[in-house]
Amino acid sequence: MWLLLKVADIVVHSEPAKARIYIQQAEVLSQKLKFNAGIIRCNENIGESYSLESKTDSAMMYMEKNLKFTREINDSLQIGIALLNIGAMYRELSEYEKALSYSLEGKAIFERKKDNSLSSQVNDALQILYYSRTEYDKAITYGIEAVTQARKQTDPFLLLKPLINLSLSYTAKQNYEVSNRLLKEALELAKPMQNPRVDAVIMQNLGEIALKNYNIPLTEQYVTKSLAIYREIGDLESQSICLRGLSVCYLQSRNFSKALQYADSALAINRKNGFLKEEAAILREISLINYAMGDIKEGFINDDKSNLMLEDLIKKVTSEQSANLEKKYETAKKEGEIIKLQNEKKIQELSIQKKNQLNYVLMGGALILLTLFLLAYRNYKQKQNLQTQRISELEKEKQLLATEAVLKGESQERTRLAKDLHDGLGGMLSGIKFSSIP
Repeated sequence: MWLLLKVADIVVHSEPAKARIYIQQAEVLSQKLKFNAGIIRCNENIGESYSLESKTDSAMMYMEKNLKFTREINDSLQIGIALLNIGAMYRELSEYEKALSYSLEGKAIFERKKDNSLSSQVNDALQILYYSRTEYDKAITYGIEAVTQARKQTDPFLLLKPLINLSLSYTAKQNYEVSNRLLKEALELAKPMQNPRVDAVIMQNLGEIALKNYNIPLTEQYVTKSLAIYREIGDLESQSICLRGLSVCYLQSRNFSKALQYADSALAINRKNGFLKEEAAILREISLINYAMGDIKEGFINDDKSNLMLEDLIKKVTSEQSANLEKKYETAKKEGEIIKLQNEKKIQELSIQKKNQLNYVLMGGALILLTLFLLAYRNYKQKQNLQTQRISELEKEKQLLATEAVLKGESQERTRLAKDLHDGLGGMLSGIKFSSIP
């Protein structure tokens, strides 16, 4: 499996479609073996191969697939890498807000890991992002950090990338001396790697610096070498950029026919492949050639075409941004409505809860009152019973006293009679049993 991926790595920059065949074979093996590291690597590499062909949608599909898989297996390191890759895809789509969000989320994961090699790659991704947003100072800050971290690593490729990318921001800031120095260091690092795309990019960037310094022969030298490599590896968009660069060189040296020849070649590639941004740029270059040749009318026509294309591109970007903002607004609105309904539900629940509490209190109060009433009633009944008993007792006492009096009288009478009848024996014994109150 790893052997297939190694072969793919060798050819991916020159033949992305061919590399995909090897990667897909490796993917089948990884799935069969349930080898997570292999599955992740294959998703990344297939995504990269599509990205090299400027097939961003296909690349994004595999990057998102990878993020989903890494989250399923809960691999935080690979989650961070997947986030970073998606951030790069959004950068290519000029969706900088999403790109920044994914990149910073990935950065937070790597910072917790305290891995300089990973942090270097994150900072490199962020410098590219800020460069794309024309925030060159921020790009330089992240780029310097990426280079510093990469210098501590043993893999020269980790240093090569941030060096090249950092040079772009210095070029944009017109600090050509620093930019040139960074690219020359990168060129030396790249020699043992034998990576044609890297060589082409470095020389292309050196050609731009030479052009900014009005060194046309040196510009032509670098750009011609880059063009040859891009033709070899089949990178059409980069070929178009180099052809435009050569057109500029010949325009500056007043070789108008050759300038127009290279410009027309670039225009044909752009129109055939839908490279709209490059098409607008080359139409602008053709208009300059027209003006230089004295063909003012044709110059105006091509200039207008270029401006219209740029306006359409701007409208497309702003339209997508507006659609995204509108979508966010609608989402926020719906979320607001949901929160409102939830709050209303909570208020209703609280109201019901309070009513229930009040009912419980009232029921409790009624129960207490009933209990008190029953206790009072029982107390009253007990008192009434006591009183009845007392009355009964008093009546019995009275009856007893009366009886005793009768008996006493009778005794006296008997005594009197005994005296009269020689004394009779016996008498009536009195006793009263009191019941305790329960």
